[in-house]
Amino acid sequence: MKHLLVALIIIFTTLLPVAIHASGEDDLRQIDSMYRRSEKQEGIEKIETLLNLSEAYRLVSFDKSLKTGEHAMAFAEQAGYQGLKGKILKSLGVSAYYIGDYDLALQYYGRAIAAFKQVNDQKGIANCLHNTGLVYEVTGEMEKAVSFYEESLQIEEQLGDAIGQAQSIMNIGNLYYQQDSYDKALDYYFRALLITRDLSDTLLLGQLNQNIGLVYWQWDQVDEALNQFILARDLFEQSGELWEQANATYHIGLMYATEMNEPDKGLDYYLRALSMKDMVGDPPGSARILNSIGNLLAEQGKYVEAFTNYMQSLELYEAINNANGIVETYFYIGRTHYKAGNYLASIGFLEKCLSLARTYQLSSFYDDCNSLLMQNYEKTGNKAAFAHYFSLFNKAYDSTLSSLKKVQMTSARFRYKLNDISSDLSATEAKMDKLQRELQFYRWALAALILLVSSLFLVIFLMRKRNISHRKAGLQTDNQQQSSR
Repeated sequence: MKHLLVALIIIFTTLLPVAIHASGEDDLRQIDSMYRRSEKQEGIEKIETLLNLSEAYRLVSFDKSLKTGEHAMAFAEQAGYQGLKGKILKSLGVSAYYIGDYDLALQYYGRAIAAFKQVNDQKGIANCLHNTGLVYEVTGEMEKAVSFYEESLQIEEQLGDAIGQAQSIMNIGNLYYQQDSYDKALDYYFRALLITRDLSDTLLLGQLNQNIGLVYWQWDQVDEALNQFILARDLFEQSGELWEQANATYHIGLMYATEMNEPDKGLDYYLRALSMKDMVGDPPGSARILNSIGNLLAEQGKYVEAFTNYMQSLELYEAINNANGIVETYFYIGRTHYKAGNYLASIGFLEKCLSLARTYQLSSFYDDCNSLLMQNYEKTGNKAAFAHYFSLFNKAYDSTLSSLKKVQMTSARFRYKLNDISSDLSATEAKMDKLQRELQFYRWALAALILLVSSLFLVIFLMRKRNISHRKAGLQTDNQQQSSR
């Protein structure tokens, strides 16, 4: 089974009002008193207070959050504040997302976009498009998610919104990650990281480090991955982001439990992360951690306890219709039944997992399901079913082998071309050596010729000089002879 897919429970909104982290009856009473004070306010001040209260209630009571938000929206609509109405609707969409009601979240985002368009608030539109993409990503509708992210990115580029661009780029990278295109995912993460470093955005920087850690983990760079997760956790702690801190803490637990053979340490981090998720109210996050606890218990042979955690996780995922989570949990249950020797039970869960994976186009589960189903049917003696899944497994193997052969052929062609170039280079070098030797020969020959010519000139000069001397001597003799006569 591939490493766990990236934990992407991120809502990207800018300039969020201050949220009140409240829990317990005392905190609820404190928020209620704020609500009563808001009744004495008027106009925009009253609406903004109600919006802040709605977001404060988000952490403790969705019903109160919804009621307060709708109350704020009614005032905004009555006063004709379309921009503020869009802001409230967007906030309600975030609240709906937090509790996993994705259909309601989409409705709110759609209405918010309509309100923002009336006042030409491009930033508000981009935020809602981005959040809509996030919803479709979680529900497994990847093509829609990409479309909304890219539409959001276009507006952010036009506005020069660097943070918005980085967020959209990161989430497109997340989609590549979920499709196992880790190199492309990493390219997008680093592209977003360059923007974020310049802006010193602690939250987004932490998210990017966490996602980069997940890619390193897929590539079995365990130490690098752990370092990235620890860095992310520290950044989230600095920014006071308990939601994200829980995610990073969970990933640290995964490293210890699955890669470093320290299950007790891993379980400790799991429980810390689960406590944080319960505090912030993150059902899919809690479900994911419950699955990991189940896997840890299954590895230790504690099957009953493992199934208890899996079923709690499945209930959470099904309640919010989280496609990837449901498919993943069915796979874990099927795999654990196989380990426990419950082959018929394993077949039932794996068949369900495979069917849902095809429905939601989660191809990363296909090979693992086919392989385990093949093994289950071999154990139960069902030859026909075994042959069917063996055939599917074989096709996947053949496809992988074919890809490997293509790579090998490309590599062979490259090596041949390299050898060919090397041969040409060697031949060229040999020719160059020959030319160099010939050039040297001609240089020496020329030097010798020059020396010879110079010598000849010198000889001729000396001979001429000698002849002249002889002539002068002869003339002197003749003159002497003439004088004596």
